[in-house]
Amino acid sequence: MTNENLKSTTQVKDNIFDTKYLVDMLELLNNTDFKKHNTNFTLVEMYVKMYEYLEEVFKLKRPTILNSINVNLQFKGMNGSYHKDYGTKAILFMIGEEAKGGQFIIKKNNKEEKITFKNGRIVCFDPTAEHRGLAFTDPYKPRYTVQFLF
Repeated sequence: MTNENLKSTTQVKDNIFDTKYLVDMLELLNNTDFKKHNTNFTLVEMYVKMYEYLEEVFKLKRPTILNSINVNLQFKGMNGSYHKDYGTKAILFMIGEEAKGGQFIIKKNNKEEKITFKNGRIVCFDPTAEHRGLAFTDPYKPRYTVQFLF
């Protein structure tokens, strides 16, 4: 599979959400205590509404069944390892201040596609392809992603 074919199976979209929405989402994430059972329904409602909107943006066949919503937080040195997720599609939402590093990498047939971290960027991809997220190289910059699996 060529790099062009790899890219055709992955869709990247920018500037879907306005700046205020991104700021509000980041503030909610920064003020959520992930050590405890999360009962912040404002955040959950925001994710569900976001998913419903993204169904339209990516023209997903309806009805889709949302299996899980995962929030990932990384700091320097917390690079993810290659893994596969279950499901037919995944949407990854990048949220937060941009910094050096932080790429999302998808690997198919030993070829890597590196997607630069950009605040508000949305990536729709095949979750059964090996993928990983790299942390920023700045020790004080959190890298947040929200993943929708269906």
